[in-house]
Amino acid sequence: MQTKILLFEASNNPFEAIYVDITHRCQMACANCYLPNRDFPDMDLARLTEVLKELPKKTDIRLIGGEPTLRDDLETVIGSIASLGHRPMLITNALKLSNLEYCKKLKAAGLEYAQISLNGFNDDKIYQVIDNMKCAKNKMDAISNCEKAGIGVSISMIVIKGLNDHLIEEVINFAHTLKKPARVNFRNVGDLGRSMINEIQNFSYDELIEKISLIVKIPIDEIKKHVTANHQLRLPIKTGPKRSEVIWIKITDWNNYPLGVVDLKMIEDYSLKGRITQNFKLAPFFEHVKENEFGY
Repeated sequence: MQTKILLFEASNNPFEAIYVDITHRCQMACANCYLPNRDFPDMDLARLTEVLKELPKKTDIRLIGGEPTLRDDLETVIGSIASLGHRPMLITNALKLSNLEYCKKLKAAGLEYAQISLNGFNDDKIYQVIDNMKCAKNKMDAISNCEKAGIGVSISMIVIKGLNDHLIEEVINFAHTLKKPARVNFRNVGDLGRSMINEIQNFSYDELIEKISLIVKIPIDEIKKHVTANHQLRLPIKTGPKRSEVIWIKITDWNNYPLGVVDLKMIEDYSLKGRITQNFKLAPFFEHVKENEFGY
């Protein structure tokens, strides 16, 4: 498909983080999947490595899918990224991370962080509605295994009114119990891909901030001082005396995400992330997903 979006050669990369769809396969059918097209072949590792070699500076490489753990060569993919001086991160449903030995292998390959979708926390009834599967135990085991293996944890939760918003406080409290301070990402539903947005009353950005303000007992105005882009903020919550002992709570507003043609200034203002395209160029992530009908 011929796109109208900005495209960059890897050597001119303007993004601090790049998403890489290493597979479109997935063993789940989540109601809010922004990339539900499964009809593309796995990304060629040799071509990916060529792109990564051209990046001018250390970059966060976020491995996504589909479900990236369905790649049998995931350890090799992670090792290749790390060997080139970049920082591999896994965006995952975490079902396979419920195996401790698998987690240890990924850590040994060079994996630093795993962002785990935790839409229902420990409640299978919620996962059945949002993710069409009972998977609470697998996901909770995965977080425990990441801790044991030394992989940093980032928790991601799509918040839906009347369904799982009561779990926000439980997730924040759970993050306090982890040995290594976690990142916790709360976001409203985005109108992209296979979306529930027509079936629910979506949270606004301000409503999410207000809800979290009541839980962490920090005034709304104080929370809003931590805006990092026009559609999100990152709030630090101290868990101990060391500088590293911080839980980062990120609130993302997909209603204010810039979909449509963007320029370099918007990439900077919104802290937009990049994506490797089907032609192995770089493009703004969600813009490229939308332009390509949720695939390539």
